[in-house]
Amino acid sequence: MVQATDVYDNFTSTVLRVERSEGIPPVIALTAPVASADQTITIDADKETVFVEGRVSDGSPIRLIAVDGVNASYAPDALNPEFSIKVEVKGKDRFVVHAEDQYGNSSDQVFALARKAPTPVTKPAEPVTASTPAPSTSSRTGTTWVIHIENSNYRNFPAVGGGDAAKMQKAFANYSVSRTINKKNLTKEQFDRFFNIELRDLVRTNKVSTILVWYSGHGKSVGGKAYWVPVDARKDDIYSYFNYGSLKAQMQNYSESVDKTVVVSDAAGSDASFYELTR
Repeated sequence: MVQATDVYDNFTSTVLRVERSEGIPPVIALTAPVASADQTITIDADKETVFVEGRVSDGSPIRLIAVDGVNASYAPDALNPEFSIKVEVKGKDRFVVHAEDQYGNSSDQVFALARKAPTPVTKPAEPVTASTPAPSTSSRTGTTWVIHIENSNYRNFPAVGGGDAAKMQKAFANYSVSRTINKKNLTKEQFDRFFNIELRDLVRTNKVSTILVWYSGHGKSVGGKAYWVPVDARKDDIYSYFNYGSLKAQMQNYSESVDKTVVVSDAAGSDASFYELTR
């Protein structure tokens, strides 16, 4: 508090707020693939994607981790979080990892790519006979999980009826589903935690290759972006909605085993622009 009085006894008092900050940028380290001392990663000559894992260390919470402008998967509420991302390297000789903390301090780490010729492997051809079975859908998709998000009991929006089981069965009839996870009436906090932490860890542990997400509930489009509506969302607060625009890319970065992601928005009460943004 700053106070001042002049010779005529006129008095003024001002309260100044103190905001604590720090000016140290985050430290970026890769754990896989292993980089040399000069930050070079050696990959096969014909490799088009590289699954990158690492850790960002800082005294403050991290608000962004991205590689070549694409957001990585990490736990936003963890200090010194681990991150993962599948990086497109076709035609590239390097990629850049970018990290920012909550105070805006940022770091950029450049990793060079050195390509080596792949080792040829000779495999005898197997004779094809009439009894040779055709590859099944299961073998083509690997381990497939279905995630069903069902929001119906809203606090500030009309309730949404169910009845999606038949639609899901028809949509996923060609897939051999290994596991189905049902989530009901998720709040904004539960949405963020499930997709940023819980599902990522389950996918890594179980080496899931195909993830199919079916959402039923309210949907909204605001400012050219599409959102799912959590059960605790407020109509006049965009930050209480769940922005799923980059969800498919985020799930692709869960694990190196993931190669297919499908997201279905069976959203009620949405305008035409929502469907254009989510098709």
